[in-house]
Amino acid sequence: MWLNYPNNPTGAVGSVELFERAVGFCQRHEILLCHDVPYADVCFDGYRAPSLLGVPGAKDVAVEFNSLSKSHNMAGWRVGMAVGNRDAIRALLQVKSNVDSGIFLPVQRAAVCSAYRRSRVDSGSQPGIPDPARYPARPGCHQWGLRCNKPAAGLYLWPHVPQGYSRRNAPRKYSWRPVSA
Repeated sequence: MWLNYPNNPTGAVGSVELFERAVGFCQRHEILLCHDVPYADVCFDGYRAPSLLGVPGAKDVAVEFNSLSKSHNMAGWRVGMAVGNRDAIRALLQVKSNVDSGIFLPVQRAAVCSAYRRSRVDSGSQPGIPDPARYPARPGCHQWGLRCNKPAAGLYLWPHVPQGYSRRNAPRKYSWRPVSA
């Protein structure tokens, strides 16, 4: 079973209760539970994404995948990690070692430096990570009559579009068009 919270691209967040139910389900049905959490450190206004592995019994059935792509501004560098159930990690390492080699050594060193610097920064701030709640588009959504919630996590804004509103029937002043820099 695959979970992804904070979710990409919706920014939806998962609760400890959701993780407890998922762990229980996977224990009962002998299913491996995988949790993809690259946005775990891209949270705002005091929200902290819980770890699936903090749930009792999760280490028996679960693996968490994370990456430095989002939290450390290393998109495309392919530096990540997998932690959790020992047998699942062993199987993953066997498959992975037969599929690719390793990460380019300078990228590994840059990842270590970035992770170290990030660990030295107040965990409440995200240097270089834009907060979608503060994107210039958010006030624009309000000006256009679109309600746009402030996300707890992730990099995206999802305005609530009124029923019947579409690109085709939008008033001319609200139609989508390129914005010059």
